[in-house]
Amino acid sequence: MNINLAPVTEDVKNLGDIDSHLAHLYHVASGGDALRGIPVVTTTLQNLIIYAANQQQADQAMSDASEVMGTHPSRVIILEAALPEEREETASVSAICGITDRGDRRLCGDIIRIHIAGLEEEVAGSVMPILMPDIPVFLWMIDEVPCGRQDIRAIVDMADHFIIDSRRFGDLRGQLMVVSGMCFDADYTKTVQDLSWIQLRVWRDLAAQHFDTSRARPFLDKLMKVTIRYQKAENSDTLPSAPLLFASWFIERTGIEIIGVEQNAGECLIKTKQNGRNVEVCLVAESDGPGSGWLSSVSIQAGDENGTASFVTKSTSTKEISVSDECAGVCYLPMMLELSPQSEAALVSQALDTQGNHSIYADALRVALSIIEGLG
Repeated sequence: MNINLAPVTEDVKNLGDIDSHLAHLYHVASGGDALRGIPVVTTTLQNLIIYAANQQQADQAMSDASEVMGTHPSRVIILEAALPEEREETASVSAICGITDRGDRRLCGDIIRIHIAGLEEEVAGSVMPILMPDIPVFLWMIDEVPCGRQDIRAIVDMADHFIIDSRRFGDLRGQLMVVSGMCFDADYTKTVQDLSWIQLRVWRDLAAQHFDTSRARPFLDKLMKVTIRYQKAENSDTLPSAPLLFASWFIERTGIEIIGVEQNAGECLIKTKQNGRNVEVCLVAESDGPGSGWLSSVSIQAGDENGTASFVTKSTSTKEISVSDECAGVCYLPMMLELSPQSEAALVSQALDTQGNHSIYADALRVALSIIEGLG
């Protein structure tokens, strides 16, 4: 469907008037096609609530939501926490319409942007009546999860699926503790999606692919050292979520046991045991790389007295990644793969597509928290 990326918008002072505003906006956004015999259809597959901590985030959320709706028709509700004093309106509503590939009808969706500053006690009560019934509710926290705010907890409680982005967490330990409570608390049955975890999918798939052949697989039981290199975050020595989550996933999937964690300048060393053998998992910060906090390469060394092997996945640019093996007669030929652009909207779209139980992420999160605890 061809989506109009410039929503038609009106300000609203009374949330009870939203439906009448939307009826008018659908007509305007569709170009009056209903009068020419082309039906205008509102299509909604899910509710997507987006929490924005400030106006800049809310503005970006408007753009991202427009892109997401091109493939995932939704009712989007943006909760903007910052309200400039000069604004008198409570909310704004936008209609976005796109014509089908056959050209026989226009499909419309809507974005409702609510300014919640000063309305903390009323947020859940304002959102609940405008949710579309009988379809899933996703909550996307653009930045950190606000802790201790009852209004936000109420919004979290009404959501079926929770989307976070641990790449943005300043207090990684504290925020992951909050998320782990949502994953493991018996009272929470919602799915937790992490955009950092979703973006790591290609790295996890390629690392696993090294051991697809029956002759290479035995090396998984002969691990020696795993080196994960990443670009250092600007103005920070804090360990980013991407290398931490990848290391945690690898440790959990291979069943190796953490026995200690050390941190030196630019390097986090995780000491582990596999069948009584020492295995080092090193997270190394570099000044250059594909992007702040992102992976540069993963090198897996394995073997014993009968032979060794090295399996390397490396980012050669922001658009390409290479996969190579060094071992005697059992490995794949070197490959160069093209990476698809992964915008915020693209990652959120993937989160909307995946609604199952993410036990693998939850297990990796447990390991990540134990590593952070080891770092003190």
